[in-house]
Amino acid sequence: MHPILALLPHIEAVIVVVTLVTLTYGLVAIRGGRTGVHRACMIGSSVLSVFFLTLYLVDHAISGMRPFPGTGWLRPLFFTILITHVAAAVTLLPLLFSVMRHALSGMWQEHRRLARKTLPLWFYVTVTGLVVYLMTHHLPHS
Repeated sequence: MHPILALLPHIEAVIVVVTLVTLTYGLVAIRGGRTGVHRACMIGSSVLSVFFLTLYLVDHAISGMRPFPGTGWLRPLFFTILITHVAAAVTLLPLLFSVMRHALSGMWQEHRRLARKTLPLWFYVTVTGLVVYLMTHHLPHS
């Protein structure tokens, strides 16, 4: 395997962590009335998410799926997290497009209503993605 391919999952994890930071800062900014900072953070989070998804798809197209190394009670826990992560990620994508469309169109009431449901889902996808990475790449092989 080419060394850069071996690094891709770790690069993806860094992108996820930075996304989590920008999402959190964006939430804090909007709660503080700093709409410009919020907008920059949400656009940054969106760009990071697209970059992550692109790298993830390339990584898995070339390298395939990494098997889960854990055994015992960790296996059902891992697959529960993975299944809910994937389902939430698939649900999240169209919601993000709608939230962004409402914001870019100045439809603030609709934006706020949908963002209040979408942001917790985005946090869930981000955190569980990081958990999946940690469980597949940093658990000792059995």
